Amino acid sequence: MGHRDRAKVRTTTMPLDERVIRATDLVACPDVFIDARNPGSSGKLNYALIGPGVSEESTQYVHISEAHGFNLGAAAMPSGTVNSLHLHFTPEVFVNLRGDWLFRWGNDGTDGELLLHEGDVVSMPTWLFRGFSNVGGDDGMLLAVLGGDDTGGVIWAPSVLRAANANGLGLSSDNRVVDLRQVDSGTDLVEPLNDRHLATLRSCTISEMLQRTLRTHERTWLTEPWLCSSLPGGGVHACPVIGRGTIEHRYVAPLAVEAHGFSVAWVAGRPGTGVLQHRVSHQQAVVVRSGHWSIQIDVGDEQLSTTLGPWDTLSIPSGAARSFVAVDDEPGELLLITEGDGRIGCDWADDVTLRAGLADRALDPNGCVVPLSALPPLARRSGHT
Repeated sequence: MGHRDRAKVRTTTMPLDERVIRATDLVACPDVFIDARNPGSSGKLNYALIGPGVSEESTQYVHISEAHGFNLGAAAMPSGTVNSLHLHFTPEVFVNLRGDWLFRWGNDGTDGELLLHEGDVVSMPTWLFRGFSNVGGDDGMLLAVLGGDDTGGVIWAPSVLRAANANGLGLSSDNRVVDLRQVDSGTDLVEPLNDRHLATLRSCTISEMLQRTLRTHERTWLTEPWLCSSLPGGGVHACPVIGRGTIEHRYVAPLAVEAHGFSVAWVAGRPGTGVLQHRVSHQQAVVVRSGHWSIQIDVGDEQLSTTLGPWDTLSIPSGAARSFVAVDDEPGELLLITEGDGRIGCDWADDVTLRAGLADRALDPNGCVVPLSALPPLARRSGHT
């Protein structure tokens, strides 16, 4: 590999082919939260793709349980269904995969509303009650990325807990939904937050929430996001959403929000364009939004060649060599989620670094793509070229 120290492979016993989650193989758990019996909140399907998320149901199927530094899940809800007010302890980023969704927030859900269309992304602050409804005409689906391996569950708004209790459901202190008609008398149940605690919670104006939102039509695409971008087989564009991640462009402007513990970026490519072979020292996940993408992974003596279609997900272990290429007749998009904050960087294959140099491209001492001819001799000797 190229300019960086060779990335270490995190120990894992999970075969590469088990890291592919096909959209057709998704396993949902219905009514996994305490509001399942509340009017308008039944019929929700919860998917745990990577990690258990914040599920309150012990039967929740987790597709990949290996720690990634983030949790990745999805929610599908029929038109008109409501997901009740709750708050998280770690950052939560929603990506609208399908439909129209109306978000609301605040202690009683009246501080503001935000309508998300397909492809829109919003980062919800920690310790802020939020809820959402499917206001589209059909079933919709949201992708959710949560910071950390252990999210700590959620806190429900007092009105939600009281309504659930009135409908015969309670939440135990170990984060299980229990039937109050069958629960043991010694079970410790979660009590609603009192007024003193509610008064300490943060607020968020509509203007502030819009600053945490990226609309599909507002995306700014970087035409040279990686060292390989100017080479044959490279050429994809990238749009950073949360954090910088692996993007090597000099001018990266993701949403100006706090550290999340992960980065999120859109990647778009025409047929035959992609990202050439490199390693990343952090865990990654790829979710395809459109088109089909051929992905090659090599780790030790194990290789995986697979093609992902819409809504397919792939977990890539840290340190593995990987490459992507769009293979449809039409342009495609995928979502790239990378563990960690700040600049992660890539360890490029030696031939990629060599070919980039011949094309007058190199990485400066800050890890950004620049013309090789613009670098002074000292910078060229820094180990980045």
